[in-house]
Amino acid sequence: MSGRAWAGVGTAPSASRSRRLTAGAGGLVVVLALLAGRPAGADPEVALRVFERGPAGAVVERVVRDPEAGAAAPVSLQPVEADALAAGLARVAAERAAALAGSPGAPPGGARLVPEDLTRRAAVLYTSVEGYTDAAFAEVLAQVGRREGFRVVARVAPASPWREPLGAVPGLTVSVDPARPYAWTEDVVEVGLDGTFHMTARAGDRAVMRRAIIVDRIRRFYPDTPPEALEALRGLPTPADRAPGQLPEPAIAPFPEVRFAVQGLVEREGAQAAAAGLAIARGAPLREQVTYLEGGNVLLGTMPDGAPYALVGRDAAAAARALLERHRGRPVGPDEARAAMARDLGVAPARLALVEQPWVFHLDLAMTLLAPGTVLLNDALEAYRLQSRWLREDHEAWRPRPQDGEAAEAHARRWALWVDAGRDLEETLRRLWLAAERFARSEARAQADLEAAGLTVVRVAGRFPHPARPGEVDAANLLNGEAGTGASGGTYFITQGGDARAERHVVERLLAPGPGVDRVYVAPRLVSRDTLWEKGGVGCRVKAEGTLALPRPPGP
Repeated sequence: MSGRAWAGVGTAPSASRSRRLTAGAGGLVVVLALLAGRPAGADPEVALRVFERGPAGAVVERVVRDPEAGAAAPVSLQPVEADALAAGLARVAAERAAALAGSPGAPPGGARLVPEDLTRRAAVLYTSVEGYTDAAFAEVLAQVGRREGFRVVARVAPASPWREPLGAVPGLTVSVDPARPYAWTEDVVEVGLDGTFHMTARAGDRAVMRRAIIVDRIRRFYPDTPPEALEALRGLPTPADRAPGQLPEPAIAPFPEVRFAVQGLVEREGAQAAAAGLAIARGAPLREQVTYLEGGNVLLGTMPDGAPYALVGRDAAAAARALLERHRGRPVGPDEARAAMARDLGVAPARLALVEQPWVFHLDLAMTLLAPGTVLLNDALEAYRLQSRWLREDHEAWRPRPQDGEAAEAHARRWALWVDAGRDLEETLRRLWLAAERFARSEARAQADLEAAGLTVVRVAGRFPHPARPGEVDAANLLNGEAGTGASGGTYFITQGGDARAERHVVERLLAPGPGVDRVYVAPRLVSRDTLWEKGGVGCRVKAEGTLALPRPPGP
């Protein structure tokens, strides 16, 4: 089982997801300590922290210790049986087929979904637990929930060893579910303000989806490519040794800008069943979306006038259009595809904006929604400037100094190692710069799309590539997260940890007046590194049920 994205667009394979199960007793011991309620101390490797502005305006960092507030009201759950799960999936498949055929018996769509910005007041956060990293994040979310007034529901398999320890966590309810575990709950379901669960569609053809994404990237990133050449690329057979829909190497080689991971893991893993399990557990209505939209490539927000809007990654739009054509057996124009996506997402077509992929397969890895109508978008060039400076500082701090009684030969060996590390650093910085240039080009296109939709764009260096795998894995990403308004007032953002300098830089920006955030929760660095290695963060692991928390209009 791979990471969150397919890695088959000329990138190296992602780390095996089994790493989260076998990453070592040290990580497991930390999680067990957290779940047992033992204090994690002030070590940011294992402690949840919260950042706020103090009375003098300076940012203050504190370790979150229990108990600080009581848990929210319990979540009522029903048993999830395999027969009910199968029946529910069959029912929504038939209803979706009717919707695709335009039948009058199709279920209604267009209901507003729970937003993902600061206008959301979460009641329940849903997540899934299979391994130690999943369990750690479930516990972290429950800690935050006890302060902000939401509960956490964690899906586990019937034989999961995490049933008992998670069941002892205040503010967390365990749902035993026969559907296969799937860590990235964000990608499989949306929840309506009316309580309906909207399941990601079952595409039925991974090859069509992947090929549509790759060819549409070529159209967008290489606009001089003739239409007939694009049609020829669409018709090429997939090599026997490649994933469904992948182009032959000679065909894709001239287009290096399109070679980053693509969405589609939900379809490959059949993970949509997780949404059905959650709906059954909550006793809630279930609907299957018509278009295939992974949640990480969709961002739902609220404009300053209170109207809902949706951002959809251009890859997702290309896939949705191609799959609609496949199901309907005829050409589908962009307006028809937009209307279908808008109906699934509960917004008017004019309020659905297509946004360029910022050289990453899901929008939520490079941007986040906060104050109404405001988007924080990564600034790859600034991130490179900061990261390169920090790496040079770290190397300089390692410079060997003569030590009392040290032999000249020993000092010379240490000096040689330091010089070699400097050469390696220069090569690392070269690779980081190449990635930053590509990120920056796509981010500029994304910014243009966002501003054309009437949104305020705030650029911040919040995504820092892993020096060993730039362009594939992040070493720190403080833009992917969960935003909302707490039950007792004030706004918050939950994200993962990283280098202390990166944390401080991003938190200072998040707590500035524009984004509208009052508190930033930063997860322990140990599990943060692990989840980012799997190409996902806390925002990828969670889907919220809740209500609107619209800001009060200014007084007279």
